[in-house]
Amino acid sequence: MVVDVDLSRRATDSLPAGAVSRAFAVFLHFDYLRRMNLLTPNIEPFFRAAGWSPGRAVVVDRRVPRAHPAFRILQAFAELTVGHIGTGEECASSDIEFGCPACPDEQVDGWQEALRTDFVCLGDVHHGHAQLWLDSQGRLFSNGLVASMMLFVGHDFAQGIEALLKGYRSRPMLLPSQEDVMVWGERFRAGDPRVLTPDFFSARAL
Repeated sequence: MVVDVDLSRRATDSLPAGAVSRAFAVFLHFDYLRRMNLLTPNIEPFFRAAGWSPGRAVVVDRRVPRAHPAFRILQAFAELTVGHIGTGEECASSDIEFGCPACPDEQVDGWQEALRTDFVCLGDVHHGHAQLWLDSQGRLFSNGLVASMMLFVGHDFAQGIEALLKGYRSRPMLLPSQEDVMVWGERFRAGDPRVLTPDFFSARAL
């Protein structure tokens, strides 16, 4: 992108210093979301429709570590409900209610330990039937609150959010101690190539 420096200087000179600072802060925040692949053109319209705008920042629950990638996401999107339940590409599309902190249950804690990572809850999905979790590497997961299950939603925030909003299936996950899991009316058993185990994530980290 080519920037006319003279034009930019004249424009900023005509504004109060505070307005320039605020505008620059908004630009930096929006640029950060784009650079970190948190907000892509494929999902940005869903967030704008929910009331998000560049520069939006809310107070994040003090239990969320500032160094965790979930902090910036919650700062930008907490208190928004994005998307809606409907007919999706492979399964029902989902709504996402950002910003309801939760403690890991036994299922989430088991995966947190197996992957040697830290999960932070981003909110509820599918009318509160599941919770959305982001780990220290920025990967997205969900766990069922009605039926016990753990699903891999996406390798990063934008990929996973797009899958939820457009109704693409997540991948079922099983710990070594688990034999099967029921998802979408189908029973997935250990050894099924569609089922992810801790080894899958370890291999990708190499």
